[in-house]
Amino acid sequence: MKTEIDRDNEALFNDMAHEYVRKILNIAEDKLLERQITNPIEVEEYLCRFYIEEAAGIVQGATCFIQCDATLGAEGFLLKCVGGFTEKPHPIRKYLTPTRLRACGNQLSFHTTTYFPRYRPILTQRYVEELHPPDNSVLIGAGWNGILHLAAASLPGVREEINRELRRRGLNYDAAKVPAAHLERRMRALGGHGRQIGRA
Repeated sequence: MKTEIDRDNEALFNDMAHEYVRKILNIAEDKLLERQITNPIEVEEYLCRFYIEEAAGIVQGATCFIQCDATLGAEGFLLKCVGGFTEKPHPIRKYLTPTRLRACGNQLSFHTTTYFPRYRPILTQRYVEELHPPDNSVLIGAGWNGILHLAAASLPGVREEINRELRRRGLNYDAAKVPAAHLERRMRALGGHGRQIGRA
């Protein structure tokens, strides 16, 4: 079982993983610019939304936010960016060993705003869409909703906001469960310079 110090080390800014994440995102951006999207700002937003959906898809179904699921979601996103699940992946794929890929997943999951400066506003918009469906239906399954878990673990004050909204709709359970240790670690990394995490 990992100690708190080990977990804090996972959240530290990793310069080597940063270089790989940066290269992978550049590859994905180049592909989008060549084939589909011509506006660089739209490319960044597209990739950010793609990342959110991938991470939330792995977190989905859990009764609370679990950091290792968020890391797995980031790993899957990075692999898809380089065609890792296709017959002709980008050459960088061969350098993404399981250990290196895990480091890159941690780096992207904890330091998302470094790579997607609009991560917080885009995730905010996405979780508001989940909270206010067009048909005003009751949020069935909100306690297992990956977008709500990801938002609660990434945006300050969102846990309380989500749960308050659910109570207003007559739902008496906590849908935005994030273990305190996960939340504190993620907020420090997402909100500032993760290089300081775990240091006195």
